[in-house]
Amino acid sequence: MVKNETKRYWTKRAKFYKNDIRGVLFKKPYPSFVNTLFHNWSVGQVQGVIKKNDHVLDIACGWGRVSKELLKVNKKISIRGVDISKPFAQIYNNELSPRAKAKVASMEKLPFKNSVFDKAFLIVSLMYLPDIAQQQKAISEIFRVLKQNGKVVLIERTPLMAKFDLGALLKRNKHIQISFTQRQIRALIDVVDGEILTEGYWPARLLPLYVCYTIRK
Repeated sequence: MVKNETKRYWTKRAKFYKNDIRGVLFKKPYPSFVNTLFHNWSVGQVQGVIKKNDHVLDIACGWGRVSKELLKVNKKISIRGVDISKPFAQIYNNELSPRAKAKVASMEKLPFKNSVFDKAFLIVSLMYLPDIAQQQKAISEIFRVLKQNGKVVLIERTPLMAKFDLGALLKRNKHIQISFTQRQIRALIDVVDGEILTEGYWPARLLPLYVCYTIRK
């Protein structure tokens, strides 16, 4: 039931916003500069691990806001995306194919063989899986399709961000969204025996609204 509701939610946003950044990040009442700041930071976190000739997986890819930036500066990489929303996957393919292609799929069941990707990234999307078993399944799937020593960049919101969620405070956001403490994220990483390489915060360590981990398989 939750999965179907999530699919409907993102399909509706995709049809309304299309390739507008508000469709995948912050919408009203947040000001536009918040999207710009978070977008630049999150792209930078992913860009920091990408190397020449990498085969990259963009999980919950939306219309490709991060993939598009990666392709601009990495001429020798290829990207595959997955998203639960068919309209987003279509926009992604229309704008980024052939170097990047997206499939409609859930992060809990990735449509790829074992050990095929050098890098992967998942940005603020585990938060739509409220059940721990679902979260563990998604993390396990990511590690299944990663090559040995492959890396994944994981960004999620913290309980502090949940307290400052303007949409929730103004009762404009009724969709299920959760947040993660650093301990909870580390517990998920432990399930797959991942090695944490780096830890980052947005907008600052003393105000960690979002946390970023680079993890090695």
